[in-house]
Amino acid sequence: MFFGAWVAFGLMFGLFPRTESAKSVYKERARQLLEKGISQQNLSDAVAALLAIESEYPAPNVPLKSGPDYWRIYFSGASLLLLLSVCPRICIGMWAGKTSLVWWRIWINLIWVTIPGSLLWPRLISMIFRL
Repeated sequence: MFFGAWVAFGLMFGLFPRTESAKSVYKERARQLLEKGISQQNLSDAVAALLAIESEYPAPNVPLKSGPDYWRIYFSGASLLLLLSVCPRICIGMWAGKTSLVWWRIWINLIWVTIPGSLLWPRLISMIFRL
């Protein structure tokens, strides 16, 4: 159920463009004004851009596509939920059950050791080097 909801909502938010935030639109306008230089002719535009940034005035509808970070999080979450949706069956480690027992041990190590370890390892390293 969670996997289906993740896929449906993730694709809905990822494929359909949404509008860019007002602050980023006006910050880009302010950067352009600063590159040109502020003069008496564009002083009113500079003041308008500053007021729009501070008041978070709504920007015109500028479509924004999903970036690589969004898709990385989306596919990571989908693969994790897919792995968690597969549940082990009862398996006796004899005869033909030996091979399925090996695969279930790999699955359990992947779910409970590899995935949490790969998520926590960068934070642990950064904490160690900060000390």
